[in-house]
Amino acid sequence: MNAKKEFRYELIISVIVNIITTIVFFSFGIALNFILNLKIPTPYLIIGILAISGILSVVVISRTYKGISVRIIYLAFLREDSATRSFDLLLEILKQFIISNSDQEEQKVEEGVLSTLMELIEQRRQPMQILEVDFTKIIEKAKQFQSQLSITEQLLYYMDFMAAYKRMSIPRIIRQVNLYTESFGRDGMTDYVITYGHSTMVVNSIISAYRKKPFPVIVVEDLQYHKESLGEHKIVCDKFKKADIPFYLIKFRDINKLFETDTAIMPCVGEGGLPLLRKRRIHCFIGCERIDLEGNTLVPSEKGGVPSETAQFLQEIEAYTQAKGSDKETPARVIVLAESYKIRGFDKIRDVRTHVPLKANFIPSTLYALGWKKSFPKLHPVALFVIDSSNIYIHINELGIFPNVNEKFDLGYCASVFENETSLLGFFSRPQFLKYSVFDEMRAVLFDLNGVLVDDESLHHSAYSSVMSRYGINLGLEDYNEYCHGKSDEDGFKLLKGKYSSLEEDVETLVDQKHTAYLTTIESSNQLPAPGALKLLRELKNRGYKTALVTASNRKEVQTLLRYLNVIEYFDLVLTNDEVPESKPSPQPYLLAAEKLRIPPSRCIVLEDATANIIAVTEAGMKAIAIQRSTHPELRANYVIKSIEDLLVT
Repeated sequence: MNAKKEFRYELIISVIVNIITTIVFFSFGIALNFILNLKIPTPYLIIGILAISGILSVVVISRTYKGISVRIIYLAFLREDSATRSFDLLLEILKQFIISNSDQEEQKVEEGVLSTLMELIEQRRQPMQILEVDFTKIIEKAKQFQSQLSITEQLLYYMDFMAAYKRMSIPRIIRQVNLYTESFGRDGMTDYVITYGHSTMVVNSIISAYRKKPFPVIVVEDLQYHKESLGEHKIVCDKFKKADIPFYLIKFRDINKLFETDTAIMPCVGEGGLPLLRKRRIHCFIGCERIDLEGNTLVPSEKGGVPSETAQFLQEIEAYTQAKGSDKETPARVIVLAESYKIRGFDKIRDVRTHVPLKANFIPSTLYALGWKKSFPKLHPVALFVIDSSNIYIHINELGIFPNVNEKFDLGYCASVFENETSLLGFFSRPQFLKYSVFDEMRAVLFDLNGVLVDDESLHHSAYSSVMSRYGINLGLEDYNEYCHGKSDEDGFKLLKGKYSSLEEDVETLVDQKHTAYLTTIESSNQLPAPGALKLLRELKNRGYKTALVTASNRKEVQTLLRYLNVIEYFDLVLTNDEVPESKPSPQPYLLAAEKLRIPPSRCIVLEDATANIIAVTEAGMKAIAIQRSTHPELRANYVIKSIEDLLVT
């Protein structure tokens, strides 16, 4: 007899036992009262016997009704609309099942665990179906490789990880949303945020972002399948009220008015309306069930082939976007929020089934919880609507903000982080490629060139020495580090002319000679990027960071070197000494780079190796990471590392 059948008969058996026990106690009490002539009134006798029987019943129930608590968790799992809470409940079910069957053989426990999990996952489908894929991988690998942990233990470890991963992801996604909303209102447009349906992640993100930089918030009254409302908008409204976030509730039928430029006042539920400025932009924040590598997104939507209001809501935005053309003319943006574990390939026919959270009546739910009803209460099946990636403006997950590029996304990086950094047989580590959490708050990473991205100081020293030797001066490494390292060539030769009176040539000529000497040595130098530099640049680009090269070198030198190293494609901006009014170690080059990238200095972090430049970085209000050189042991930076590789999680 499996666990479900045992659960089914627990209550019946216990009730029969309790009735028999009560009859026995009642008969024994009457006999004892008569034999001993206790003269206890019958009503008191009945009350006393029932009290004793009740206490014993509670004891018996607590020992025999273990299945009731598990079935109540099952119901909670099926009712839960929060994916995060669903993971917690599924983990609790798994633990309870293992505990209640600990006296059975390990193989039977494993079979029962898998059977129970697969049945529950089949009920919830998306996004829980992703777990089924991972369970299958864990089992297959367990058969190929020996492990000290049983399959059950590995599944338990995996579920623990997933629950922890989701809890870790949510605040990171909220921070990314805060970064996204920082740009609201900068270009003269008024930005409105709209939400439809209930997503805990979306609501919490809007609350957090609003508190940092207020914006109009719109909630759409939800309908489901043209008949009834699940009341999701009521949940959203209650959460906004509790957080003291003002919002406007609008009817579903009025959505199109958001996109009509002639609409000056948006009608709202209740009194008053929402003023709609002509220059406006609508940001639609949505959660989802699943995303493929190209950014196509599944959301609960259809029933029997009839699009629900969710689909119509998104189609309204899609139609408006296509009609208006470029983003400059289109104030409609779909913003998808989801953890990176949801980025999996999906079949648009097979994988588009799910259900809305269980809304079963009290009686069938109670009968199931008590064990009198074997099957789960009937669920409400729902098909999923696929949002084409071309109609999504941005995907936001815990790894970063990923914009739509030429009507498509490349989310392979996100999937690979989750796949590659979660190791074999269910053992997982925190999915991040950078060791320092400060990068979570940054939006741009600025690099010095010489001594950071490439170790070509020897080439610069050689070029300087070649020029100086023409004038009979031997430029040692100590003088080079003191007068030339971290400075522009102009400043370097000015300082050298101050030390060596025999150097009478003008600075411009000396700089030209140095450039020529440097360029002639690059091709023959077999120069390579610094260890870890390519990986760092590639991953930053994949995560949506802005990147800039800020160097005191000459543009011709820099362009030649970047092309030779094959890294120029990774930079959004290259700022050389030729484009700045004041050269490093002034803060001006860093501030100019931030301005050109349109990123606040406080959201920029800089990799440098020269002490004077690091001081300039901090004066610019930016974070500094110092590459420590033996000739510069004291570096006043936020972080000090020996090489770029020290930043990366191997």
